[in-house]
Amino acid sequence: MPSNFDRYSPPRNESSLAASLGLFLLRFGAGFVLFYVEGWNFAIRVWQHLWHGAPWGFIDTIANASLPLPKILAVVMAVVIVLSSVSWMLGFVTRFASVILLPVMALAVLISNRTGISTPTAEAAALYFFIALCLLISGPGWCSLDALFKMRRGKKSIYV
Repeated sequence: MPSNFDRYSPPRNESSLAASLGLFLLRFGAGFVLFYVEGWNFAIRVWQHLWHGAPWGFIDTIANASLPLPKILAVVMAVVIVLSSVSWMLGFVTRFASVILLPVMALAVLISNRTGISTPTAEAAALYFFIALCLLISGPGWCSLDALFKMRRGKKSIYV
């Protein structure tokens, strides 16, 4: 059975190359789509709302879902989505980004269900929840900044 260090070393055979490429594509692709579809829009809306006082409909959506502190919750959710998506694309602190994204995506599903927002929104949030869970379990793989830092320090395990 391969050690944890093998996951952070370049693959040596065809099947591990395919698995590593699949993990990279999942991590980078999900991070890019999450940033492009949600993160960038959230970043602009947060900026406009906090610094220019522009109205932000997401705060009202959270309030309609009967959740406490809708303004703070909206800003925290937006920041977590932006940071997690960038983290996934770079493969930097991937597990931590996945851990903080899990409750945000669960909350997004809850908000969608309570407010009757379109089904694709809830489906996308549920898919990102499971992608975050997969990345939490598997880690970023060998093609990531996490692996580069671990190999540079000469550590044999990501858990040390």
